[in-house]
Amino acid sequence: MSDSTTIELPEELSINTVDQWHPVFCQAIDQHRHFNFQSNDLCRIDSAGLQLLLAFITQVINSGKTYHWLSVAPTLQHQAQTLGLDHAIFGQQTSDGDK
Repeated sequence: MSDSTTIELPEELSINTVDQWHPVFCQAIDQHRHFNFQSNDLCRIDSAGLQLLLAFITQVINSGKTYHWLSVAPTLQHQAQTLGLDHAIFGQQTSDGDK
C-alpha cells in the first residue's frame, strides 16, 4: 500500500460517468493511505457525481485515511454548497486557498 495518490477528477462527473469512476475509487481506497484531489478540469458535476465523491470521501474517513484538496473547480464548489455538502466534501479546508 503506497502512502498517497493524486486523483484528478474528469471534465464531467455525472450520472453518465459514475460507472467509469466507481471502480477507480474502489481500487484507490485499497491501495493508498492519503488522497490528494484535483478538480481543475471539472466543468460539470451532478448529484450522482457528488454522491459518488461523498461516498468515497466518507469511506476514506471511516478507514482512518486522509485526503486533501489541491484544487477545487468553481462548479464543484457551487454544486456542493447548493446541496449543503460543502463541509462533508471539503472538510475543514476553507475557500481561501486551502483547497
